[in-house]
Amino acid sequence: MGLLAKKAHFLLVYKLIAALFAHVTGALKHRFLDKPEADVLPRMLPTRV
Repeated sequence: MGLLAKKAHFLLVYKLIAALFAHVTGALKHRFLDKPEADVLPRMLPTRV
């Protein structure tokens, strides 16, 4: 059972890191590479940037 838990933990950690990286990369793409009208960051923040 311990080996199964270690493998599951390993896979879940790397999936979480991959999801975080994809989210940050997508946010930066929308912020700096898309047209200004497509900037979603001001809509996500509680105050205007």
